[in-house]
Amino acid sequence: MRDSEPIGNYAHVWSKYKPVIVKMMVDSSEKEQEYQLSNHEFIDVNPKRVTGYSFDIEISKGRILVEPKGNLLLKDFMYVLKKSEKANVLMETRNFGVALSKDFKLTITSSEVE
Repeated sequence: MRDSEPIGNYAHVWSKYKPVIVKMMVDSSEKEQEYQLSNHEFIDVNPKRVTGYSFDIEISKGRILVEPKGNLLLKDFMYVLKKSEKANVLMETRNFGVALSKDFKLTITSSEVE
């Protein structure tokens, strides 16, 4: 994955949510964090998307452990996260579980790096 530029057209949507996502990452050390995203923002980018908008990943040392192929939504999510200095520090010190459900609920959990 190229870190220098967004892959899909979702980076501007994720950028809007970046402060919330980074705060969720910080707060996830205490308990699971959930946030309801606005589905129309994602659907407006690609209303004909047939693969859906959900994903469930594990991030360790700033990398997705098992990356779904061709998921531009996820690639732009990681692009935006890697543009945040705070998120990069957090991703080096904690493992994160990130899930986006079909109803656009973003869930973040974390654990200490072993």
